Formats: sequence, C-alpha cells, structure tokens
Amino acid sequence: MPCDLCHTEEENDESHRDSAVHRFNYMLQQYQKNKRQCTDSNGVELQIDVKKLNGFSYDFTREPNNKGTHYLNMTPKTLKQHGNQVEFECRIKNARTRKRDPIVVTYAGVLYPYMLYSMTDPGGHTDQENFFVVEAGRTNTYTVKLKLEENNVSNYKIPILFTVQTLNKNLDKKDKGEQFSFARSIVVAIHDLVIKEHQIEKSPFTNNPWGIIENLMPPVKVEKLKPGYVTLNNYVEFWHVLLWLEEMCTEIGLSCYNMENVNLAYVDGGCLKLEVPGLAEKRPSVIKGDRIEIKVHGDHTAYQGVIFKVEDKYCVITGLHPDIVTNIQQCPKLEMDVRFRLGRIHYERMHRGVEQVEINGFLRQLFPSDAPRKNIRQPITIGRNELFNKQIYTNQEQMTAVEKIVNNTSKGAPYIVYGPPGTGML
Repeated sequence: MPCDLCHTEEENDESHRDSAVHRFNYMLQQYQKNKRQCTDSNGVELQIDVKKLNGFSYDFTREPNNKGTHYLNMTPKTLKQHGNQVEFECRIKNARTRKRDPIVVTYAGVLYPYMLYSMTDPGGHTDQENFFVVEAGRTNTYTVKLKLEENNVSNYKIPILFTVQTLNKNLDKKDKGEQFSFARSIVVAIHDLVIKEHQIEKSPFTNNPWGIIENLMPPVKVEKLKPGYVTLNNYVEFWHVLLWLEEMCTEIGLSCYNMENVNLAYVDGGCLKLEVPGLAEKRPSVIKGDRIEIKVHGDHTAYQGVIFKVEDKYCVITGLHPDIVTNIQQCPKLEMDVRFRLGRIHYERMHRGVEQVEINGFLRQLFPSDAPRKNIRQPITIGRNELFNKQIYTNQEQMTAVEKIVNNTSKGAPYIVYGPPGTGML
C-alpha cells in the first residue's frame, strides 16, 4: 500500500517509514496538528516582546485567533538604524502561585537552526542543553536574535519551542508533575508594505489523491454520441468523432516510420527523391499531397515539403526550401532525418461530406421512419412481353436494375447505373 503521508507510490513498509523523507513529513504533520495545543497552560505563560532600542516604536503584533505567530514589520531604513539586527525577549513566567510549585525549562531553542538567528538562555548560553528552574511567581528571560549581514527586503520566520516540566514540592504524593511545550513563530518582515500571513488567501491546492470514483458523469457533448452507435440524432457528431480518431491514429502510425541517417537524391525540377522500404505494401501509407519534413541529422532546423509522386519504392518530394535542395544536390551523402506528416485535405473533405448529408436533408433517407411499413405493397414483377427491349430479359443484372427502379426501392434517393462499355447502361 502506498504512503498517504508522503504522497508517493512507494510501499509503506518499515524501510520507507525509516527514511528521512517520511520522518520529516511525520514530524511536520504532528507539529501542524498539535501546535495549537502548544499554548499557555498549567499556570505557565510565555510572553514575547521586541527588545526596544533608542525609544523606537515597533509594529509588533500577534496573529489573530491565537495561532502563536508574532509579526514585526520594519522598513529597511529602521533595520539599518538597528545595526541590521533585532532582538526579542521571550519570558517564561511561572504563574503557579497557588501551589507554589516550581517548573523546569528542559528545552528552549530554535526549531530550525540557521546562521542568521539564534537563542540565548538566561545564563548566556546557546547550546540549549541547560536546565533552568523557575520558582513560583518568577520569570526567566530568553533572547532571540536576528542578525543580517546585508539590509535586504525579505521575510524571516523564526520557529521557537519551549518544553517545561512541572515539579511537585510534596514528595509524598504520587504526582510527579507533567511535561508540555510552547511553540511560537516570530516573523520579521522587512518591507515598506507588508502582507501578513493570515491575510494571504489559502491555497486551494492540497496534493491529496482522490479515492475510488464509482460514477463519472461525462460532458454534455458526449451525451450526443449515445447510445454508442450511429443514429438519426447523433449522425453528424458521431462521424466527426470517428474521423478525428482515425486521423489521430493515422498520425501516430506515420510517426512509427520516422527515418534517420538516410540519403536523398536530387532530381530535375528542384525535387528530391527518397527511398522508402515497404512503400509498395503501404508501410507507411503515403499518398500524393501528404506532407513530409526533413532535417540534417543533429540539426534543429526542419524543412517541410509535399509528396509529389509515389512510386514502387520511392517518393518524390517537392516544395522544399531551396537551401536544403542545394545542399543535397552538392552533397548527396548528406545524412538526413525524415518524418512523414499526414495531409488533412481528404479528412477535411470527409468532414464536409458528413455535414452535407445533414444540410441537404439526406438523413431521412439514411434513417427512414416506420410509416412506409404500414403500406407494404407487393413488388412489381416484369414479364418478358412488358419489356421494351426483350433482349435484356436473360441478363440477370440488367433485369434486377430495372425491377428495383420500377419498385422505387431507394425511396427517393438517386440510382447510379454502372458497368463496362457496351453492357446496355443506356
């Protein structure tokens, strides 16, 4: 079974779950899921403020809905006046004054270490390995610093985490306290005009795969092709679609006969001659008027021409740019690449023919109604004495044609009488 968390086709086995990608995605999922719970609780509070400098006033706000993100908006000029650095005071306050229980800060640090920002504990250390006890009613202060080498317009997001362990002074009790965490994000936006994160519209892209679809409703135009075969109502759309499908299949089929490193011969009239194995067996099926493209092997310029003549093993190409014709005339051994392109003129004529059937009102002849069946009459049989030319009586084909015309078997459609000369068509 594939891993839904990583959105990959890899099997969700032990090897995949031990991979760095899966572990990162799992931790990110848990952080996004539980970060709202990492708020002030159990009588412990976390307050974050900008460390003021030279009486500056700061645009420092907290994200609405208590999501734990703080924003500091600064202009490049103001940041430069601060020496391209800004500091924040993170104060852990033990407000458990009723029980007078102390707390221990077991972890305080930046979740994503980066050389531009750091955190310093109350002892001035940055190794994040020191425990600090905070008595009831007291506060410990940690300093988060962002220091830039250059004054650039940008956004910097600093994720920080504090883990706290509560202590119970009464050692006789079984209650050994509990451990919980605070997660915050400090965003320093260095812009003249800042758009805060909560003001950005939520992206509709989720990258989540769909489940099994049991019913898929087709487009409205596809309904015209139902019930899946040609009828009076879908005749035009049905044949248009079939012709388009045939055209695409033919185009794909021609691409199977692309040729590389072949030679073309110059013939009189500015034409080129190409040997095509299997042309007599219609592999490929090439007819006069089809397009063809050639290029020098390894080059990126192609020349388009038209099939002028199709012979047993050769086809003659005309209409090519004179530069490529001259090059091949001067260098007959020039290796060329060839691909055949489908000529659309006969497909366009067939599409036009389909439309003409509807325009000229021939659909009723192709799909007659059931009304004529109610007035079925006996077919007229012609005897020998009724014929003007009695010699055709022994000619079965001619007699069949005459009887069908007399009985009006075409229901109004014209008849086409054909045959070799001298067979009595007139």
